[in-house]
Amino acid sequence: MDLIGRAGESRGQAVPIVTRCLTVLLWAWQVTVAHTAGPQLVANPALHSEPFQGALARLGDGRLLNWWSAGKQGAQRAHGRYSDDEGASWTAERALFSFPADRGNCGTGYVSILDRSGGIHLFGLDYVGTGEAGFDDWENSKSFIYHVVSRDTGATWSRVQRCNFGFLYTGAVNAAIQTRSGRLLVPLSYYSRRKTGKFVSKLSISDDLGVTWRPSQGECVVDSGGHLLESGACEPICIELSDGRIWMLMRTQTGYQHEAFSSDGGDRWTPPKPSRFVSSNSPGALLRMQSGDLVLVWSNCLSPTHEGQVLTSYDRQVLAAAVSEDDGRTWTGYREIARITDKLRAVSYPFLTEARGNGKQNKGESFYCLTAGEKIRVPINWLKETAVVERFESGLEQWVTRGCAGVDLIAHPDRPQDQVLRVRKPQADVPAGASFNFPFATRGQLTMRVKLLSEERRQNRQHCYFCLTDFFSLPRLPPFVPGGAAGGWGTFPEGGRFKFRIAPDGDISISSARGLFQDEYRRTGGTLLLDQWHDIQLRWDCGARRCRLLLDDKELAVLDQLSRARGLCYLRTWMTAQAPEFAGLLIERVEVSAAR
Repeated sequence: MDLIGRAGESRGQAVPIVTRCLTVLLWAWQVTVAHTAGPQLVANPALHSEPFQGALARLGDGRLLNWWSAGKQGAQRAHGRYSDDEGASWTAERALFSFPADRGNCGTGYVSILDRSGGIHLFGLDYVGTGEAGFDDWENSKSFIYHVVSRDTGATWSRVQRCNFGFLYTGAVNAAIQTRSGRLLVPLSYYSRRKTGKFVSKLSISDDLGVTWRPSQGECVVDSGGHLLESGACEPICIELSDGRIWMLMRTQTGYQHEAFSSDGGDRWTPPKPSRFVSSNSPGALLRMQSGDLVLVWSNCLSPTHEGQVLTSYDRQVLAAAVSEDDGRTWTGYREIARITDKLRAVSYPFLTEARGNGKQNKGESFYCLTAGEKIRVPINWLKETAVVERFESGLEQWVTRGCAGVDLIAHPDRPQDQVLRVRKPQADVPAGASFNFPFATRGQLTMRVKLLSEERRQNRQHCYFCLTDFFSLPRLPPFVPGGAAGGWGTFPEGGRFKFRIAPDGDISISSARGLFQDEYRRTGGTLLLDQWHDIQLRWDCGARRCRLLLDDKELAVLDQLSRARGLCYLRTWMTAQAPEFAGLLIERVEVSAAR
């Protein structure tokens, strides 16, 4: 299938839309490559995805502009095309403007501002390069932000200029907004002289609609001790809140997006602190919908390694989306909207544009997310759902099993026309596990109908683990398995916020304390009868840091929350057998609902 953005496409020639979603592949350096059957798709028919090249901007007359830069340094031009039907058809490609010959490599800029006067502002990187010593030669590393504006809905464009931010190198531009006062803000991070926490976040500011630019007076430093290249407060994004404050989120190496606030239009900032959003060292994107809702898309992933005392994760296997109806005080969703594919090793750097209604759709109902050469349309109402029921009618589309062996669907033992999930461990040196993403809830309930199988070949007699948590993590072998490492799902923090396990004889125990390599468990007195269906229920309240565990409507225990979390959005299950385990456990259905 050809990607869009081809020269010579004329109006009326609709680009073929592929209703597909991004899938997930395990990182080669994290776990042993496993043989899994078939792709794993993001499971919701409302998530339409199509190949897409270049950036997307909304013009003052409602049309979409798809634009990109082309050519070699010194002779670069921007090209674009327009759509007045939400991308169903496009005008022919045409040249928009030229970049100055004396500039660096001016790449496609993915952020834009439609100001209240109707002007469309485009931003991107003017990359000159590094010195001979790379980023250690900071004095000779140069990368700037360029800006160009059209006052006539894209018919003509201003000269390309640089946005002053007071330093010589920035790695990316991930956001740009106009405040209610009319001020234009471009958050960025510059490469500093610091030995640790090297990137520092600040803003470039314009009070004359982009004619001139100046750096903000204040800046944000996050120093967790990291000395790696991308340590510090990186690639910030920002949005104006209803009370006039500016909210900034910054990518860090701490395992969380950090946040800071400005009460003077972006000049001075509160000291950055960890936000509620677990995140790998990856940037996010914010969008204010016309309805007033806030949307956040980010890498809700974490598989930590230790660089000294610093938690550093570059996991980018999924992008999650959340929505807030109260200016960021509470959030719903946390739903996966993209996963990596067999050919794509990361989904990151999301860029958002509000979709406009056509047909039965209304304004504010959905948004476009550009990432990794795809354009995904995400409905807001889907992010506001508070319940989900999984009976495997669409296969394993809602589960992530990449990098695992022994997790599959088989015919229901009582109703052959239906399917059930089977979790077993046929290969000792390959992880066996699966993740299920559900709507985020601070208080909620999850019910599973399960059956523990009995079989003569159950010689290994290892446990089946379950946990509830609030971020995605790839399965890895536990440290006591050859080839395993600390940080596998049996250890902190992938082990989850609430955790229990089922022994080979059906005995249920709960994790009561963290251990260095394995948690400490306490028996509950509850037991699954082999080859019989049972209902396991978890009722959690992250505000109280407690979760009740019930078996067939009888309470077995109250689990303590093992690490902090505002709420939960993932169920994970895995087996830790050190030798092949061919029996395993069946899951007939999973039901999740958020408490009101």
